[in-house]
Amino acid sequence: MLSIHIKSLPLQDLRYPTLGDFLGDENQRLIMVAETGDWRKEFLIAFHEQIEQSLCFLAGVSERDVKAFDEMFEEETRQGLHSPDDEPGDDPRAPYFHFHQLATKLERELCESGFKMKWDEDYMKPIYKLYSDTFYKEKRETEN
Repeated sequence: MLSIHIKSLPLQDLRYPTLGDFLGDENQRLIMVAETGDWRKEFLIAFHEQIEQSLCFLAGVSERDVKAFDEMFEEETRQGLHSPDDEPGDDPRAPYFHFHQLATKLERELCESGFKMKWDEDYMKPIYKLYSDTFYKEKRETEN
């Protein structure tokens, strides 16, 4: 029997710098998302994670592989190889690249058509600002 638990957490309490994360197996799943102050944004992040997680299970991509890639990408970001707004799942090297692309497409459709939010202005900019302010504020302040 499938059981999915979704939990919103303060961004800094997620396992590593990310807006959404997942754990579990095919039957017992935990989706963790950053608290944004807006249930719609948290829902959209969780929606994306559920799609990505399910497709990873089907393809045999482990949570360990996803986390390892995301952490490597984050380290590359700290080294200046990526912008803090770049997503690891948009990198063609990601073992879940195609799943991330589909999840993002569906997430965007739900955001715009279902929740009547503007993708960039109402959703992406605020959540990336939250992410950037949490993990990269010091770097931006030293650059200015």
